Amino acid sequence: MTQSLETEKLILRRPTLDDAEALATAINHPEIAKFTLNIPHPYSVEDAVSFIKLCQDPVRDKTQRDFSIFLKDSGELVGGLGLMNIHARNKSVELGYWCAVDHWGEGIVTQACRRIIQFAFDELDLNRVFCMCNVDNFASGRIMEKCGLKFEGTTRSENIKDGKPWDMHHYAILKSDPPPGDKQPVHLETERLILRSPKFSDLGNMVEPINHPEISKFSAHINHPFTIEDAYEWYRQQSWTENN
Repeated sequence: MTQSLETEKLILRRPTLDDAEALATAINHPEIAKFTLNIPHPYSVEDAVSFIKLCQDPVRDKTQRDFSIFLKDSGELVGGLGLMNIHARNKSVELGYWCAVDHWGEGIVTQACRRIIQFAFDELDLNRVFCMCNVDNFASGRIMEKCGLKFEGTTRSENIKDGKPWDMHHYAILKSDPPPGDKQPVHLETERLILRSPKFSDLGNMVEPINHPEISKFSAHINHPFTIEDAYEWYRQQSWTENN
């Protein structure tokens, strides 16, 4: 039974009870709970211990594989991901993940997900890996796209959290699909300016300067008002990418 996987910068391994405190520290943030269905906030060491004991149940391995994400250079626990609801007959599985807020934007989840997708195809002999996210969770959708998952549609009120219905975006990748490419962003400089491919973290700052009727007046592709949703949709359609 595979206990750990590696990437260039990460180790993905099954958590042990020695990881309980580090797990609780990394995951205990309202922004992580905000867009996950099964992670509470606050998240205590006791919650971490209960989860780790569940991960160690050999019966669970038939339908789910759980990994914590550690940085190779420091050993710090910075996230988690898992393959849920493994369906042997249909050769399909659902992917889920989270990342410590202090490490958002570092490419950790993208790198980890690409590795676990490879594990699902090559070692578990599965054919389809699918993932879903709340329609407002733009960052998660972007990660899926960069891991080669294709958008398949939106389901209305698929889940309920805190009494509120969630519409969900669905993505999937097949074993026969081409692997995701690593596109290189543009970076140019002049005496006074830097011209570079926008990053996902730039989207919030993009809205204010572009949201003006005089800009949209002579532009065929910029609407007014211009919202954060418009910025994300534009970003999603570009040919360049950043680590996330």
